[in-house]
Amino acid sequence: MAAIDNGGGPVELTGESAGKAVAAADIVGKGKDLSLKLDYATKEPGAYPILLVTYEIVCSAGNGDKAAALKSFLGYAATDGQAELEKLGAAPLPAEIQTKVVEVVKGLS
Repeated sequence: MAAIDNGGGPVELTGESAGKAVAAADIVGKGKDLSLKLDYATKEPGAYPILLVTYEIVCSAGNGDKAAALKSFLGYAATDGQAELEKLGAAPLPAEIQTKVVEVVKGLS
């Protein structure tokens, strides 16, 4: 795997370096929409500039009898499930984004 020089020096792809790039992104969604605008030209030291994020798209209300299961699954994915991601070749959420995701999940109904 190549180390990419983002202008701040060569950066290897790790969960931490991908997380730094995600943490440097701007949230461009409104309200409960946590869509990110990634900065592929970031010069943030230690941030790996070539990455994609995965979004889960769910209804924030009207989930009826499925709301509890939805909150349970997404709550796990946003908290305890983060510990397994690097073993699977993915990066965990940076703390700033994780906190926002957990708050949105708690508000699902």
